[in-house]
Amino acid sequence: MRTPKRAWTLWIVGIALACAPIPLIMYHSHLYYAEGGTSVDGPAMLLMSVIMTSSGWGAIWLLILAPYLVGYRGAGPLTLGVGATFSSILLSTIAFGLTGLFLWLACAQVEFWKLSRIPFTAHLIGCAVYFQYLRAAVVNRSLRVGSR
Repeated sequence: MRTPKRAWTLWIVGIALACAPIPLIMYHSHLYYAEGGTSVDGPAMLLMSVIMTSSGWGAIWLLILAPYLVGYRGAGPLTLGVGATFSSILLSTIAFGLTGLFLWLACAQVEFWKLSRIPFTAHLIGCAVYFQYLRAAVVNRSLRVGSR
């Protein structure tokens, strides 16, 4: 059975991960008041600032994903190394760095041991795993250069 060579699922997951901070911030506003927050407009101002700047950071997110997904030639195993071409080595190094950043954010910047913080931790770990899938795709693309 052949796997489909379409990157649309990775694009959709990437867009979903980019849009996820908006409901997470709405949930954070609920937590803020439930945990004794007293600012009348603080959470709403944060939510509106994220919504108003979403076109900017959303475009940057898609520009980060584009080098991984343009020219997609199918999924590769996650156990592959860094690839055979300069671009795959560079993109793999960036993916490892971003994975480390997201894992660090999940472990050091979020109180992950609290049940109320599970959505935030899950989003950050999801981003880390997603970049490993992108890395595997770009490595697979570099290893299959001659087999068109």
